[in-house]
Amino acid sequence: MIRLVLGGKIEPEMTNTRAKMLEAKYFLERMNENEADGLAFNYNLSAFLAAARSVTMVMQKEFKRTPNFAQWYNGKRDEMKKDDPTIRFLNKRRDMTIHQQPISFHPNVRLDVSLAPIGSNKHSYSKVKWYFNDLPYPNQDVFTVCKEYIDKLEHLVQECESQFSSTPIPVQTGYNGNKINRGHG
Repeated sequence: MIRLVLGGKIEPEMTNTRAKMLEAKYFLERMNENEADGLAFNYNLSAFLAAARSVTMVMQKEFKRTPNFAQWYNGKRDEMKKDDPTIRFLNKRRDMTIHQQPISFHPNVRLDVSLAPIGSNKHSYSKVKWYFNDLPYPNQDVFTVCKEYIDKLEHLVQECESQFSSTPIPVQTGYNGNKINRGHG
């Protein structure tokens, strides 16, 4: 169990698994905040993938001596490997970015231009979304794919904690206690 200080307040004890989950959410939030900056987005993506992949590793270490955990986890792992191409894809990208090279992705920039009269309240804006170069479903941007991944991990962590932990389960939030949503667009 671990006790963290988040946002200036000491959080109740949480599992090590939950602490690792919050780390992954932290980097997901940084990805969202830095989406227009390709370099910062890439660094935060790499950190996100490393932290997110570590969630199940920490879970296995933390609960390995807990009765019935191994059987439960093995079933969940087999289910994820068999039925979830997103998790497989992102785990491979994590291995690649840690051991071989940075992840390849490309931008799609949307620029909305308003022809409003000078002095009006209408503004133009642009929005950048990043796409993996080799994602099996090319219409999903990197942030959306990672958000889906973290939601699946959150479900797994909540299920694990409800079955095998005596620590209270926090509401699903981001690192800073807020829901993780796109803050723009």
